[in-house]
Amino acid sequence: MLNQPESLIALFIYFVFFGLIGVRRGWKKELFVFLLAFGSYLGLLQIQGRLAFIINTGGNYARAGFPADKEGLLAVFEAPPLISGDNRETFIFLAWAVILFCLYFFGERIFKKDPGKSASLGFLAGVANGILYLSLIATRLFPIFGSGVDLADAPPGTQLEQVVTRLQNFLDAQMTAFFATFSPTEQRTLLIFVLFAIIGIAAYSLFAGRKSSPQKK
Repeated sequence: MLNQPESLIALFIYFVFFGLIGVRRGWKKELFVFLLAFGSYLGLLQIQGRLAFIINTGGNYARAGFPADKEGLLAVFEAPPLISGDNRETFIFLAWAVILFCLYFFGERIFKKDPGKSASLGFLAGVANGILYLSLIATRLFPIFGSGVDLADAPPGTQLEQVVTRLQNFLDAQMTAFFATFSPTEQRTLLIFVLFAIIGIAAYSLFAGRKSSPQKK
C-alpha cells in the first residue's frame, strides 16, 4: 500500500527540483516554455484531424513516387493512412515532444541571462512546468511501473533494481514490435539515419562547447 507521507515528501522533492531549475533558468524562459508548450498541445488536439489528413496525403503521395496520372492519384487516396485512429494519439504526443524540445532550445536563444531575474518568479514558473510535465509525461510512465508488485511495496533497497528491470522489459518489447513493422532494407535505412543523427548531435555538442568556452590569452 502506498505510504502517504512518503508520497507527500516525493511530491515535495519533485516540485522543488523543477522550482530550482526555474530559478537557474529564469522565469522568462520557464514561462515561455510553459505557455507555448501548453498552448501547442491544446492546438495539436484541435487540428489533429486536419494534420493527419495532410500528412497521410503528402506521405502517400511521396511514397507513390509523386504520380500525376488519374490512377496514381486514386491509389494515393486509397492507400492505408500513415496516421490512423490507432496511432494518432502517439503522433500528437511525439509532435508535442519535438515542439517542447525546440521551445527549450529557442528559449535559450531568445532570453539571454538576466542578472536581475526574480528567483521567486523563476521558482513558481518552474513548478508550473513540473505540473505540466506531471500531467502530460509522468502519467504516460505510470503504466510501465504499474504491473506486477507495486514498487511502493517492494523490499527496501530493491526499487532501483526493479525499475531498471521493468524499463528494460518495456524497451525490449517496444523496440521488437517497432522494428517488426519495417522490412530489412527499411531497418538498415533507419539505423543509418539514427547513427548520423547521433553523430550530428555529438558534433554539435562539441562545437557548441568549444564556442562557449573562454579563449585563453
